[in-house]
Amino acid sequence: MLDKKKAKAIEKAKAAKLRAIEKQRAKLSCPVYQKSQRDKQIKQAEKQRAKQLAKAKLGPTPEQIAKKKAAQLRMQEKARSKSNQKPLKRSKLKPSSPKGKSRNNNEHTFHDTIAAIGCICCVNKGLTAFTNEQEGLQYVSIHHVYGRTGQYCHYYCLPLCQWHHNMALPKEIRKKFPSVFPVHAGGAVGGKTAWEAENGTQDELIAQVWQMVGFKLDVVA
Repeated sequence: MLDKKKAKAIEKAKAAKLRAIEKQRAKLSCPVYQKSQRDKQIKQAEKQRAKQLAKAKLGPTPEQIAKKKAAQLRMQEKARSKSNQKPLKRSKLKPSSPKGKSRNNNEHTFHDTIAAIGCICCVNKGLTAFTNEQEGLQYVSIHHVYGRTGQYCHYYCLPLCQWHHNMALPKEIRKKFPSVFPVHAGGAVGGKTAWEAENGTQDELIAQVWQMVGFKLDVVA
């Protein structure tokens, strides 16, 4: 008698499980449910993007700036304690690796510090409104002026938006901002010669960036 009741309970549980599975399959295959899920995902993505844009427009907080400055000071003190050598000029040695050198912690900190400036060309031209309005300008990339393999290569860098770095503005926007074009030519648009004529030499801009963040090469030499 007990075996029959147990078997009946097991069959009942199996049937309930199968009904639940079928119900779930029907739900997942329902166009209305699928649309609601897509709408939910789109809404979440838009919300996240809005947060990122708002954060980018506000820029770093005073606490974040103070933290970066403190990290830079620690980096400088550590470098001074390791070496008393005189600063060396930019190396003319052959590249040690075609892929470039990996950044150490100090170089990561330095790149974070100069990235907080924003695109140096946009800053010099007063194009902060432009950088806030145009798609893709909520960040800067680190442009290695002398490549990624020479000595101190990760310090000879400029923070640039993509339109001053390696991408040409869309044609209709380029008419409104003819002075904005990439140092790495995008087809017929941009190139080092025209770029430096418009924005100043890259060495001049490096000196400006270093001055803005209070950096001197002798602290890592």
